[in-house]
Amino acid sequence: RRRRRRRRRRRRRRRRRRRRRRRRRRRRRNLGRRRRRRRRRRRRRRRRRRRRRR
Repeated sequence: RRRRRRRRRRRRRRRRRRRRRRRRRRRRRNLGRRRRRRRRRRRRRRRRRRRRRR
């Protein structure tokens, strides 16, 4: 009688946990008041280098 040996391969599974952040938004009711939304513009400053010639 021949004995068969079974090899068991173990697979490791990595579980990644993702954290989800929930943001709560509060709603405000404007009673008859209209609010203006201001848009903010970002300005980029460019630096210029001046070269002096002698």
